[in-house]
Amino acid sequence: MGGTEPIVLHRDAVSGGGYFMIGTVISADMDLIGQLQPHQPARFEAVDMAQALEARKANAFHLKKLAEALREVK
Repeated sequence: MGGTEPIVLHRDAVSGGGYFMIGTVISADMDLIGQLQPHQPARFEAVDMAQALEARKANAFHLKKLAEALREVK
């Protein structure tokens, strides 16, 4: 499309130098955005810092519960 489509630079990407930045993906959603296939639609929603921190906390809680469940299976 000649550079008209938005892109998401992930954790290990180069710096955003030269790109116009319209937003930041919160840390709780980075794994989700990393699983998207090319040209798969995505919806972005504005959140404030408190909401981003709460999402990160909830994500950490779910990951902890998953790790505990996996240890029980062994």
